[in-house]
Amino acid sequence: MKTILLIEDDENLNRGISLKLSKEGYSVLSASDIKEAKQYWQSNTIDMIISDILLPDGSGLEFGRK
Repeated sequence: MKTILLIEDDENLNRGISLKLSKEGYSVLSASDIKEAKQYWQSNTIDMIISDILLPDGSGLEFGRK
């Protein structure tokens, strides 16, 4: 099963996207900010990242570049 890291600070949107991806057979790790995403990144094997651009503690684009 492929693992997706979803970074989205809007709770409803995060929940909706996570549910849809899970129904499609993906394992989803949901983060609401960069700090939480970094923790998931360091302790899991991530196959893909889906990220909001403007997050409370930084840029999703910058996180993707790193």
